[in-house]
Amino acid sequence: MKSDAVAALDSISATEAFDPLHVARYAELFTSATIEKLPQTDREAMHLILLLVRVSSVISFDLEARAQRPSGFSSPGFYLSGILWLAGPLESSRLAAIAGMSRAAVSALAKTLVKHGVLLRSPSPSDGRSVIYSLTPEGTRMIATAFGRVNARESEWASALSRDEQADFVRLLEKVLRGSPAAGSTGDTGALPDPSTASPEV
Repeated sequence: MKSDAVAALDSISATEAFDPLHVARYAELFTSATIEKLPQTDREAMHLILLLVRVSSVISFDLEARAQRPSGFSSPGFYLSGILWLAGPLESSRLAAIAGMSRAAVSALAKTLVKHGVLLRSPSPSDGRSVIYSLTPEGTRMIATAFGRVNARESEWASALSRDEQADFVRLLEKVLRGSPAAGSTGDTGALPDPSTASPEV
């Protein structure tokens, strides 16, 4: 027989799991159900991180649906184009490093953006094996418009907190990052794993 927490978790639909009105309840139920199976679980830590991850996902999905796609971008396309808008033309390897993506992923994404007239692809004058990506005039116009729409939506999300609360929240998030396990005493540099070298997912 299912416990109350497991039964309640099982009743949440896929849509509700990412609905802003249900995310907090989902995180609480998921944590409670886990503790039933693993009583030694650090409840507060799990609830905190799970809620942070789910809220981040909800906001990311919302920004893509409400601001990025209406501006002509997928979320990855917006991110890649935004880097080029802010940093200027970049060689493919440098663009991949800044974006935290593999060169193959950048190449595939850039190919679509070139096809839609957002990016230009040109040979690198210093390395015949590399290419340089830059924004077209239309791509520049599109990404500037998209940034404005995204920031307007960001302001709507952030308005739930006062300016002082926003500043406090940023400081707390930065504190979490400074205490990252990756930056512990095990000799790690603090850098996150390179997604291009990660083991295959199951």
